[in-house]
Amino acid sequence: MTKRFLKDNFIFMASTVLGGMLGYFFHFVVSRKLSVAEYGELQAITSLSIIFGVFASALSFFIIKYSSVFASHGDRAGQAAFLSFLIRKFRNPVLGIFIVYLSLVPILKFILHLKDYLGLIAIGCSIIFFIFSAFYANALQGWKKFLMVGAVGVAATVVKLAGGYALASALPTASVVSFSILISAVLGWFLARFFSRREWPAVSKNVPANDWREKYFGGENFRKSFASILFFSLALAAASNLDIIFVKNMTSSELAGYYGALSVLGKIVMWLNLAVVAVLFPEACSSGYLGRPADSKSVLGSYGLIFAISLPALVIYYFFSGFLVSLLFGEKYAIISQNLWLFGAMALFLSLLTLEANLAMARRDFRSTWLLGAVAVVLASAVFLHHANLREIILSVIFSFSIGWVFVLGLNLNHRFSLFTNYETNESTKKIKMPFHSDKYF
Repeated sequence: MTKRFLKDNFIFMASTVLGGMLGYFFHFVVSRKLSVAEYGELQAITSLSIIFGVFASALSFFIIKYSSVFASHGDRAGQAAFLSFLIRKFRNPVLGIFIVYLSLVPILKFILHLKDYLGLIAIGCSIIFFIFSAFYANALQGWKKFLMVGAVGVAATVVKLAGGYALASALPTASVVSFSILISAVLGWFLARFFSRREWPAVSKNVPANDWREKYFGGENFRKSFASILFFSLALAAASNLDIIFVKNMTSSELAGYYGALSVLGKIVMWLNLAVVAVLFPEACSSGYLGRPADSKSVLGSYGLIFAISLPALVIYYFFSGFLVSLLFGEKYAIISQNLWLFGAMALFLSLLTLEANLAMARRDFRSTWLLGAVAVVLASAVFLHHANLREIILSVIFSFSIGWVFVLGLNLNHRFSLFTNYETNESTKKIKMPFHSDKYF
């Protein structure tokens, strides 16, 4: 591992820890103000921002993937022109997404057994700002500007925490508290745009496009590429976030509240691990641009960091579960605290699945999309068959994520070893043709 790799991980991990702590304080503070049923409703509403925000997730992957190419060439003008191109092309589709979401609001209210429409409207508006902030924040991430990206996330989380506390104190309902997410999304968009325009001033001017597309992506079909990434993002979002939707729909509001509370604590592990995944992804995309798999040392280093984060957390969750749950959520949640370590294990396997899926996507192997879709189907089936109690549900989720990780890992290992074998064969037969030539892909 290089010093830059470790430095980037330290910076992004530090901002993730700070932002994560503030984000979880939001849940801890709000859960004490709301009833268990209201908190379960809030969890279901906020999960919609992730599922319906899949367009923003797809944009994130898409922008990081191509921005990493500009970064590898140090082409700031090309990056600015690329951003201007994207914002111009995606403005109308984003409006279309908002209209579709609004048309689904009555159905969502019925499915999730919500009391009113306010929370759904707040989340819908938040999705718009999440999408537009993705243009700027993920371009910065593609250039490995992790300090700026972290600053945006921390500032937005501070506002969400303050707004959530104020709203929950004034009107302790899930729909009202969800407006704190909208306020946070607006600030995140503003700051991401500010940093982006400071890095690439040309993006704020009406400058003509240069030759960036032919120079780096000649023959590249952006629509086809984005469509593939969109389906990948949809499958990843479904596999990662549908659990709380299924639990809310198939069980009582109280059980959904208990599941949501432990899921918040368990996924602390995941959010820390996602910082590691986020640092590796631009490097993997740069390697994918050249037709290579990600550097083995970086991948193994990422695995090492993920296990170094996760295993101590699992030990703490196992031995101090009652103390942590009671301290952070209150005594009314203590009855289910013994299951906390299982939620940590769930977060570990989801982190590993996400890492391997991102590595596959970075080299344009979208067979991982089908595997993620299969994970979502297995997850839905398992929860449908086993939801009598909290332990049954979380074991079903762990099973789904672990199976998915094994299959995507196998896909990536097969690709890596097949390239190595082809290279060795070419060397032995004196066919001097590198298997990683970029013309094969662009």
